[in-house]
Amino acid sequence: ARHVVVVIVALGSCSQLCQAWVLIDDHAACESNGEGITSVSDGFGYSLQKCKGICLLTEGCRAIDYFRSTGQCSFFNDACRTPRTTRSGASSHKFEADLSVKQCLADVLKQPVTQLIDYEYPLP
Repeated sequence: ARHVVVVIVALGSCSQLCQAWVLIDDHAACESNGEGITSVSDGFGYSLQKCKGICLLTEGCRAIDYFRSTGQCSFFNDACRTPRTTRSGASSHKFEADLSVKQCLADVLKQPVTQLIDYEYPLP
């Protein structure tokens, strides 16, 4: 029997699917930057994932710096565009909650089909 696979992506939930961390720079942090943005707090001994999780649980947090060699994490209410600090395995990341539907669909369609909602319908 032949089957057709229909992949359904609900556009209404697209914004939830596409809220994601975006890498600003893999080798520089916003600790020093061209916009004058400053961190609101810091912590030490974190993994990158824990740092991101703490930011999401902190009201107003929209971006982080992460220093791989020290586990330092800096939290920001705004993301910088020109990170300049390059010490200790620095990287900078921002949380994007408002990706366009076009970008959302492009990102969703890169996922394995098993992570999407799919149905198989037998063809006559």
